[in-house]
Amino acid sequence: MNLLWLYGLLHYLLTPFLKLWIYLRLLGKKEDPERFRERFARTRLKRPDGKLFWFHGASNGECLSFLSLIRRYQEEYPHAHFLITSQTLTSSELVKLKLPKHSMHQFLPLDHPIFVKRFLNHWQPDVVFWTESELWPNILHKAAEKSPLILLNGRLSDGTYKLWKLVPKFAKSFLEKFSLIFCQSKEDLEKFIQLGATHAEYIGNLKFSGRPLDANPEKLKELKSTLKNRPLWAASCTHPGEEEIVLQTHMLLKKFLDNIITIIVPRHPHRAEKLRQTWEVQGMKVAQRSHHENPKPSTDILLFDVTGELGLIYRVCPITLVAGSLIEGIGGHNPLEAANLKSAICVGPYTKNNKEIYEALQNEGASRIVYTPEDIAKTVLELIENPKEREALIKKSFDFSKNQQSVLERIIEKVEKAGVLS
Repeated sequence: MNLLWLYGLLHYLLTPFLKLWIYLRLLGKKEDPERFRERFARTRLKRPDGKLFWFHGASNGECLSFLSLIRRYQEEYPHAHFLITSQTLTSSELVKLKLPKHSMHQFLPLDHPIFVKRFLNHWQPDVVFWTESELWPNILHKAAEKSPLILLNGRLSDGTYKLWKLVPKFAKSFLEKFSLIFCQSKEDLEKFIQLGATHAEYIGNLKFSGRPLDANPEKLKELKSTLKNRPLWAASCTHPGEEEIVLQTHMLLKKFLDNIITIIVPRHPHRAEKLRQTWEVQGMKVAQRSHHENPKPSTDILLFDVTGELGLIYRVCPITLVAGSLIEGIGGHNPLEAANLKSAICVGPYTKNNKEIYEALQNEGASRIVYTPEDIAKTVLELIENPKEREALIKKSFDFSKNQQSVLERIIEKVEKAGVLS
């Protein structure tokens, strides 16, 4: 029996529970109360006339990776429009801040046959660019019936790869729906080929081509003035379990630098209030960005919980711990955003989601791997007290990042040769 048919049938049977799940997420503040109906493909926006490019990225990193590609296609197709979909609240806020002209954002609907049909009938995309590893069978199968599919930065985790290998015929027929698959790494390319992908290739990681994150000049000037003459470092995109490690590191650093300030940027800003309460119980002095609080001389932690301000942090902080890498199960976030803005990179040992980037940085001597609070504190202290060593590390990561910018051009060239945009 057809697995796609069974998959669709299961969603029909689970319809009441899927709707309940979205409402529970709404109560848990994980869905936008004004826009949660988009998850059922209900929208207030009209489809614009003319050519429509659809780009999907699950969350922040994926969306940031294709913004440069959208801007290039805007130059080539000035009358085209661009639909960007994502899954998370933080990604919607980030996209809203960086939304290119002639673009709009929607939350991706649930992969239910009814919602998928409603979504595609409304938007009727001319071409679909999908990103990384979130492959939803219903929506991609239906989209492929009328639009060419292109997979950007294709990635398969070991678990997903093993699962797809259990259904080889289905995997092959599904992957054949893509006109082009640009793999994130050579290892991912091998996985896609083993599953039967016929249009897969590796030309580099699109995240290498992301332009430097923006920063408001006035806010940057104010932040630099506020933090002037204080030793500081940042932990960006932290997850539960990582903040505790960073806090222990801060307390170790205070033994040597009593006026040090640690900037913590939670991956999910809605966790900020609870984090602050926890830290203050532990005796930490906290200044919270969303509360418009400037750090005082006694401030320990500057809690950055405003979406879209990583560009400020990387420009101000000489040293950044790129989180999502200190505990298992996340896989590490993109370090090149920090490299592009000349912040020295430290990273934990768990980086499988961006394995090739991190391995290349290590081979170039352009990052430091850290494991424990003691290890992080030692590394941060060394880099603070040795400016020449810090600047050498920064230069290596910056030069490495700049040398990878041709990936975007190669993708554009390959898509053009395939003729899928005509």
